Amino acid sequence: MRGIFNTYPPSKPRPPVWDVELLLTHMDTWGPSDSLTLLQATYRTLLFLLLTSAARVGEIADLVFPPLSQQPHAWEFSYGRGLTKTSRHGHHSPSLLVKAYPQNALRCPISALRAYTDLTLPYRLQPTSLFLTTKKPHKSASKDTLARWVKIVLRDSGIDTSIYTAHSTRAASTTAAHLRGLQLPDILQTARWTNATTFYEHYFRPPDPSPMSSAVLSSGR
Repeated sequence: MRGIFNTYPPSKPRPPVWDVELLLTHMDTWGPSDSLTLLQATYRTLLFLLLTSAARVGEIADLVFPPLSQQPHAWEFSYGRGLTKTSRHGHHSPSLLVKAYPQNALRCPISALRAYTDLTLPYRLQPTSLFLTTKKPHKSASKDTLARWVKIVLRDSGIDTSIYTAHSTRAASTTAAHLRGLQLPDILQTARWTNATTFYEHYFRPPDPSPMSSAVLSSGR
């Protein structure tokens, strides 16, 4: 038994995911999307796309501008290399559909996209990556640059970036969606997972029960 334990030691427990509301509330304080600085518009648009698509940072870095289609309430983007990490050869190349959220203008991805692309349009003389660096020359931003931006917003939102990486947005968004009632098939389709095992084993990390709950339930011992 000891040999089995040494050969297959238990994996380190994954920390509960951070609360998406912390990040959203922090970005709300910046005000309307059409009044943001370039840096704020970049950050807000990036985080909205990551949270609503459950995409990887590298996939968002690969998005191409201009979009495939641009409607008042939905924009569709292609990926520069045509395939994402979770797509398969022989299948239709995926695209990213971004939808409006009219219930709250501060949290509307389309409002953020419009503001961001208006600010960056002077630097787009030809098709480029959607995300550009914020300093001259405004070139395509790498996935490492995007990851650094994500960690800045996480840190400023009060989220411990010594524990959580930029990739944690994938777990945070899908966990929040599941806890708020989104059906599992919809989550799997959005994140492009073929089965629920991937989600439950690697990404679903609900917050710990409150200390009050633990204290009450253990009080009879």
